Amino acid sequence: MKNGAMLFQTAIVDLSARQRAEESLRQSEKRYRTLFDLVPVAVYTCDAEGLIQEYNQRAVELWGREPKTNDSSEKFCGSLKLFYPDGRPMPHHKCPMARALRGEKLTAPDLEILVEQSSGARRNVLVSPTALRGGQGKIIGAINCLHDITARKRTENALRESEERSRAVIHQSTAGITSTDLTGRIIFANEKFCSMLGYKERELAGQTIFQITHPGDLAESRRLFRRIVRKAEPYQLEKRYRRKDGSTLWVSVSAAPLRDAKGKTQSAVAVILDIGDQKKAQAILEDRARGLEGEILAISD
Repeated sequence: MKNGAMLFQTAIVDLSARQRAEESLRQSEKRYRTLFDLVPVAVYTCDAEGLIQEYNQRAVELWGREPKTNDSSEKFCGSLKLFYPDGRPMPHHKCPMARALRGEKLTAPDLEILVEQSSGARRNVLVSPTALRGGQGKIIGAINCLHDITARKRTENALRESEERSRAVIHQSTAGITSTDLTGRIIFANEKFCSMLGYKERELAGQTIFQITHPGDLAESRRLFRRIVRKAEPYQLEKRYRRKDGSTLWVSVSAAPLRDAKGKTQSAVAVILDIGDQKKAQAILEDRARGLEGEILAISD
């Protein structure tokens, strides 16, 4: 009888501890869900097989539909159709999310896609898939942030038209725009770019893009800019700028050469998009996703 009572008490202690752990997990999941829904970018997750697990309202708006979750017919991305930037069809199993789940290392050119909505409209999208790994390093799923850059692409297309028609677009654009000479010295910066960095245009004029680039991104920025100068090859890059007050700004840069009548590169133009909110949201969501995975594994053990 005595031994029976001891065993009964031990069971109560163990159950109570498990209930506290489960309640803690439920609260963590609730906080994660709230954050997931409130971030200012489209976000969704997949399991290791590519089955869509969850997505927020921004993703629904971008895709133009609500895909099924845990359905083998809805894998890797919630849009009905995907395309490469040049308009070629992109099979879902070759999209950036699918490649991230296979452990592939993606470069900047791999991260721009065209999403076709159910209405037939197409949106230019910059993606940022990140594989989530378990305790032993095995990929257990992935999270993807999608940023609609359609407006930026329209600005880029406008820049390729006549300079006179583009002037109004440049000054009214919601994206930062700069023009530099072949040494990287800033010739022109629109109002948006100046406000992004906290400078007046006259303060930026004469500086090089390398002077305002974060030291950690300087080498890659120089390498890609040399490619524009020597080979007239455009590039896209996520990088950090240093604001006038010393703070850091995450941006997506799309740069291209400007040629003279003979086809010789004479300068470079760049369209810059502030992706600071996207980076912050992505970091928080990745941290919470990994934390939840750890809590789930702890309870299952």
